[in-house]
Amino acid sequence: MNKLFSALGLIIGLTLFSCKDACKDVTCLNGATCDDGVCQCTEGYEGDDCGTESRAKYFGTYMHTNISYECTNQSPYAESYQMLTIVSASSTSVNHVMLLTDEDLNIEAELDGSNYSIPAQNLYVDGDVIPIGASSGFFESNGLNLNILLLDETDPSNSCLLTSIGTK
Repeated sequence: MNKLFSALGLIIGLTLFSCKDACKDVTCLNGATCDDGVCQCTEGYEGDDCGTESRAKYFGTYMHTNISYECTNQSPYAESYQMLTIVSASSTSVNHVMLLTDEDLNIEAELDGSNYSIPAQNLYVDGDVIPIGASSGFFESNGLNLNILLLDETDPSNSCLLTSIGTK
């Protein structure tokens, strides 16, 4: 009978000690939850504790040297000049970035992983309105693939797709 109580005590003791909460000492940030000791990050955050904004790895200055244009009312052409694009945080949400070019284009884009989309919007440069259509692009390694659909405000049938790859 003593052996039965000893075995029963051992089973109960092992059960109590093996049910340790794996999340007890884990701190998850930015609305993340802990699951079996691992933080499950909310959209827009990454890292062991979800303390890093996913977009932060794309912040910086990108240099573009070859810009090509494909327009509806003329032959495609390319220009070889330098254009800078600075990628920074947007105050809209953790999933948005600002693309600021040295040509004073200040474009807000929404991130989805390494891809981004630009909604149709009007850009204002030196008092002029530059409408752009829905556009997209992506980040890769130290590069920014930029595709911007420029619309002609006076002739909606005329548009140009600006394409360029910039390096950090």
